Amino acid sequence: MDAQGLPRILDTDPPKLVDPLAWLEGDGPEVRSWLADQRRRADEFLAGLPGYADAVRDACRKDRAQAWSSVPLDRGGYWFFHARPEGAERVALHVSTAMLDIGRPLLRPEDFDDHRGPASLGAHYPSPDGRHLIASVQRGGSEATELVLVSVPEGVILDRMDTPSAAFAVWHDGASFFISRDEGGRTTLALRQLDGGETGLSFPADTVGVRLVPITSDDLRWLFVSLHAPGLPGPRIFLAANTAAPTFHEITTLDTARLRMAWWGPRGPILIERPKDGPRRVLEANLTSGAPTLRLLHTDDTDSLVTGMAAPLGDVLLCLRGPAGGDRFRHLAPDGSVEDVRFEDGASILDTTIERGRGVMLIQMLSWTRSARLVEYDFAARRFSILREATAMLDITVERRAVTAGDGMPIPVTLLRPPNAAPAPPVW
Repeated sequence: MDAQGLPRILDTDPPKLVDPLAWLEGDGPEVRSWLADQRRRADEFLAGLPGYADAVRDACRKDRAQAWSSVPLDRGGYWFFHARPEGAERVALHVSTAMLDIGRPLLRPEDFDDHRGPASLGAHYPSPDGRHLIASVQRGGSEATELVLVSVPEGVILDRMDTPSAAFAVWHDGASFFISRDEGGRTTLALRQLDGGETGLSFPADTVGVRLVPITSDDLRWLFVSLHAPGLPGPRIFLAANTAAPTFHEITTLDTARLRMAWWGPRGPILIERPKDGPRRVLEANLTSGAPTLRLLHTDDTDSLVTGMAAPLGDVLLCLRGPAGGDRFRHLAPDGSVEDVRFEDGASILDTTIERGRGVMLIQMLSWTRSARLVEYDFAARRFSILREATAMLDITVERRAVTAGDGMPIPVTLLRPPNAAPAPPVW
């Protein structure tokens, strides 16, 4: 594995260190040629292992239909989640009548491919009774969104709504939903019925060139809207009672580079704020004490706040991602106490939700040789339990070695072998 190129003398204290592979940090033709030659040599080597290619290909297909990529969401006895159907290359939206059953594909991205490019399925919004669902569809990397209304029991598409930019929909009740979308550069907010009829809603702010993101509370009592506009120090936050003609009240304008509406707590929406400067903050908009007020729940200047969950009694679980990778968890109690709780080293959070008062999350281990686990967090006991164990996505042996190149440089090598294969031969 000799790397032919000019070595780099590292500017360190004596003794000087030589990095003969520094030239591979570039992207010139000599680097691409060297990488192509290494791939060719690897292909020739692996092809000499009897049955290797077929075994790895078959192992990669194993349990692909079970490789969930979102937490099952319960609405009216229907469970909705993203998963990859057997033999498919892209993730579909599944529906099931049991939490741990793979169910059936409700929407497949391939059905929405067109001249704009291949489609992918984004967020999905089931109605409170689970009988209808709105799904967002994007194509070819564009921000343009199509919202698709589906009858869940029949699996029939009832309506398709194209927008030139990002669009959002949340349910008002079981028969109508709020929708925000771009119309000629102005964002409109409307209440749309299942039969396609719409009623435009007034909004107490200029919506030219802005983005409105509506979210309803879990109990459908409140409508939360964040307004994002160029030139503002941060998003403007509005709240309204969830009525057919909501009256919006502005809470605040946050001085933040990024805001995530993470979830609804027992007193109101909880926000993850990423300021331009300073630590990240977790804020709660308290709706239970008259006029809505913002309350600081937590700050953290060392970890990235990925997401979180709030229990009905006010406990909050934060998912934190450190600079070295791997997620950790922090429990915030209603009395203000803070406790770090441990799942396993090397966990990576894919999705979270609250179901029936308990936190449910999809956790991928960083080895990526097994599918994600479905894990429940008990807020009272402050412990995790596994609802659905990971299955082997890659039924192969993974071995890491350090081999020495011809020029004496140690090179890390990963060897993949089918089960019960003979020991790996020497690596060149």
